[in-house]
This record gives sequence, C-alpha cells and structure tokens, in this order.
Amino acid sequence: MRRRRPRPLRPSLPRHLRFACLALLAACSSRGGSEPGAVPAQDEAGGSAAAGSSGGGAPNGDDAGRGSANPSTLDSGAAPARPSDASADRTVTQPGNTGNPGPSGGSGSGGGASEGGGAALDAGAGVPRDGATSGGISDASPGDGGFTLPITNAGCSNANPPTGSLNLPIGGNQANYIVTLPNGYRANSPVPLVFGFHGRNRTNSDFEDVDALSIKTEMAPFAIMVYPKSQGGPGWEQTGELPLNIQFFEAMWTQMFSNYCVDPARVFVIGHSSGAMFSNILACRYGDRLRGVGAVAGQQLETTCVGNVAAMIIHGGQDPLVANSLGRASRDFYLQRNGCQMTTTPGEVPPCVAYTGCAAGLPVEWCEHTEPTYTMTDGGGHGYPTFASRAMWRFFSPLTPKMP
Repeated sequence: MRRRRPRPLRPSLPRHLRFACLALLAACSSRGGSEPGAVPAQDEAGGSAAAGSSGGGAPNGDDAGRGSANPSTLDSGAAPARPSDASADRTVTQPGNTGNPGPSGGSGSGGGASEGGGAALDAGAGVPRDGATSGGISDASPGDGGFTLPITNAGCSNANPPTGSLNLPIGGNQANYIVTLPNGYRANSPVPLVFGFHGRNRTNSDFEDVDALSIKTEMAPFAIMVYPKSQGGPGWEQTGELPLNIQFFEAMWTQMFSNYCVDPARVFVIGHSSGAMFSNILACRYGDRLRGVGAVAGQQLETTCVGNVAAMIIHGGQDPLVANSLGRASRDFYLQRNGCQMTTTPGEVPPCVAYTGCAAGLPVEWCEHTEPTYTMTDGGGHGYPTFASRAMWRFFSPLTPKMP
C-alpha cells in the first residue's frame, strides 16, 4: 500500500485577519523607502527629494528662480538686502529733481554692446561662481547674501605689508595684482585705497606704467594702489570673465583689509574701457562699501544697485570704440541715483563740470575731452587722457564719509 507524503502545515487564520494582513502589507509598500528595496519618492522636478535636500544638485548659474537678489556682497557683517528684480518697475526721479532717487530699471542706461561685445547685465541676475577662494570667501553667487566685504582694521597692526607683484588663487590659476604704498605709509594710520582696472587686451603693468602713468604722480603718493590683472579673458565684464573677476575682487578686498591699514570710508574703483565698465559694475554692487568711482571710456552695464557712490565719468567726444552717448548714459544714471540737477559749474580740473543739487556727499562730474588719444588726430579718442588721474584724485580726496 502506497504511503502519502505528509503535507506541510499551514497556519490557518480567519478570513478577516487574512484581509487585515494584506492591507497592512500594501500600506507598508506604499511608504516609499520604509521597506527594504523601496524606491525613494520623487519631487515635483523629477529628482530625488533626498538629493535635493542635501544640496547635491547642480548650483544655479543665475538668480532666475530667486525671489530676491542682492547686488551687495561685494557687496558689499550681513549684507543689506539687494533689491529684487521687481525693482526695475520702480519710478525713477529724473535729473533736475532733488533727493535720492532709486535705480533706473530696464536693461541699463548704456544700451548696446560694450567695446568687447559684452551684453548689458542686471546686478539682480547674479553671477555664477566656480568655487571659494582664499580669505574665507563663500561659494555663493553675488547677490544671494552669501558673501560680504569685510571692514576691519586688522591690517593696521601689520608693520610690513607685502608690496609689488602678488598673487591669489582664483579659479585654479594664480591671479596677479600689483600693490604700491603711498608716501609716508604707517601701519597705524589708515589711508585711502584705490583699485585700478586696465582696458581690454592690456595688463595691470600696462595700466600702471603706460596707459595711466599719471597715477604714479597724481594718486599713488596719497593712496594704496592695487592694479589687478583680469581673469577669465583679456577684459573684465564679458560673460566668461565677470564671474572670476568678481571673485578676484572679493579676494583682493579681504587681503587688503587683512594686511594693510585701509580707511574704510575712502575706498575707490577706477578703470579704463573694459576696466571702467567693471568699475561701474562694482560701484553698483558694492555701493554701500565703495566711496566713489572714476570711469574712463566705459559704460553702465548694471542698474539694479545697492547704495550710492560719488562718480566721475570721463569720455572722449569722438570715442570710436565706446560711443560718447554710452558715457553720457552712464553719467545720467549717476545723476538720477544721486539726485542731481542738470545745471553745472566748472570742475576743479578742466574740462570737467560738476552738477549741482546732488545729495550730500554724492557729487557727480562729467569730463568730455578732445585729446587725440590712440590713433585719433582730433576730437576725443578712446584712450586714458592726461588729465584723468589728476581730476579723479582732486574729486576723490575731499570726500568725507557718506551719511548713514
């Protein structure tokens, strides 16, 4: 007789308990990761929610998704909040009215392309950054409040600060800048600081020794001078250049205040051509830190700004590379921001004229010249005119600290 194999014993559960267990298993499997092998839940953009919260995604290259951008870091402690892009809709007081009008909106006063073909930018759009540099600079984009320009007197304890040709690591390269000290410099006596930016396809040595040679006699005896070499290209303001140059400026600022006895109420930026456009960008983003700007043959590329600066705009009457109208538009931008009237008086250095009615401590001067610079034989060319350094220092030196 054939024996049957024993059947395995199965626990017997009442029907209602079996349904309860099946419901419990279904609920567990739907919790997205609480069970082994579960797939992480996806966010609305299609990415993993866990990845998004860890900051492992690609950084934003602009402020397109930000509700509030902040042109100070460089701006320009915690930085004051930068106006959002909505500030472009604010009413602008026109020249001729007093007071302190806000920035003009739109794509910028200058319009058109720069000498090097750089498109007009809005400070509210921010600039992509490619990593932190020395001096504790964060990896945040200018405008998001991630970096502020420090104001310290740490450098006033350094009796022997470095001078001459120096370098800082920026974007994987050694960024060069030249530092000179004024006559009679003393570590315990704060002095003005001036950053000077060269033109496109020139160098910092060219700017110091050739293009703006008069700085050595008209400005350098009275202020710490810094002559940087542009990074990312032969100029300062174009798309591939601006992020590294902003980063470089922030790093230099930190170095200067850490190692030199700088008067924080008297920090200026000047430049020629591409360097003038960059100076205007810095004056826009760091208007709460900088005291004044001197721009030669430049234009205004950013108009959503923080703070206000005194401004001297110098331009050739027949500049063949950056049209005179772009210089005038830059002048008008500062006239609006500083609440100036359209009437003028002679400036201290011809051919400059000073505008009346500007807000206290925020003068604006316009210097349209006819010097035959570069290959021009008459009119006024694109070069750095002989009077520029003298005019700028006569303009800067009497300025007192800005009203809070």
